[in-house]
Amino acid sequence: MNMYHLFSARIGHLAMNTELFLRRQSRGMVEGELFRITDHFSGEKVANQQLYKMIQRRAVVHEVTLQEYQALVAQGNTDCGMLYSGSNEFWEFNNIEPQLSFTEAELEEGQQLLNKMGIHKSPYVCIHDRSSHYLASKFPETNFTHHNYRDCSIDNYLKAAEWLTTKGVYVIRMGELISTPLKTDNPMIIDYATQHRTDFGDAFLPATCDFFLCNTAGLYLVSTIMARPVAAANYVPFDMAPLLKEDVFMFKNLSIPFNIMHEINLEMLENNIVQLNETLQKNNVSIEENTPDQIMNLAIEMYQRLTNTFVPSFEIDQLKNKLRSYWKPTARCHGYVSHISSKFVDEKKQFFS
Repeated sequence: MNMYHLFSARIGHLAMNTELFLRRQSRGMVEGELFRITDHFSGEKVANQQLYKMIQRRAVVHEVTLQEYQALVAQGNTDCGMLYSGSNEFWEFNNIEPQLSFTEAELEEGQQLLNKMGIHKSPYVCIHDRSSHYLASKFPETNFTHHNYRDCSIDNYLKAAEWLTTKGVYVIRMGELISTPLKTDNPMIIDYATQHRTDFGDAFLPATCDFFLCNTAGLYLVSTIMARPVAAANYVPFDMAPLLKEDVFMFKNLSIPFNIMHEINLEMLENNIVQLNETLQKNNVSIEENTPDQIMNLAIEMYQRLTNTFVPSFEIDQLKNKLRSYWKPTARCHGYVSHISSKFVDEKKQFFS
């Protein structure tokens, strides 16, 4: 028997790694069973109980200790390690249907949550910022500061949120253990993270929203596995891209041309923060958050695409194709099918050398 570790400790891995396994299994591409090792770093914690419940409805998950797992290996079973995800599974996520689903009772519970927040039959979008406060609080024994360059501020998302409400779209601020409350008095922008957050809501809202205005924090992958599009701002590392063909994204602002951006592989340097900072300084690279206007334009483009009002530009599409050509086949985002923000490409076209 092939045995795979369920990576349950962080919600992005719990969602994406498991969904990828289930999709491949549904097509006979992999064989094996799932094991949550309850005293191993991958399975000691469950990032989201609702998502875990949905996974258990779809597949048998064996909950074992590391000693019990090792005994099974000693009996001749194959240890396949943690569920794989290379961040470039574009085919699987665009050609195989979602494997998880809500029960009728859970759908009713979700509607009750929306009603409680004042959202009845209206469209809604989730927004989320990445903060180092989450990992520091959840995993105080582990140093995750090498991920801090991925952080962003929710304040820069508020202009986009305000614009969406002018179109009759409610905006729900997501997040667990957040460090910054929303600064808005707009009744259509709801700070769910501080007023309503539950494990159930963290699974239901991204899975049912019109789209998720996000960043690279793992929560948005709940939308991806449920085939809901994302508009991803502040995207780093630079060799990654969202998975769905409906997704729109843009990188954090860089001070270097895009044709050399992929050569500075930040992911490879993340585990050595000193080396990372030295590399950025040596190459005269600055990395800045996307501005409120950039994020608003990203949200506008996604809204227009979903309402069939987006007008493409031949010139911008040619620049996008040029950008695609910069990533070699070894890059994780090689062959990505999502869209780079048209306004972002137009703004940065001087960097396409």
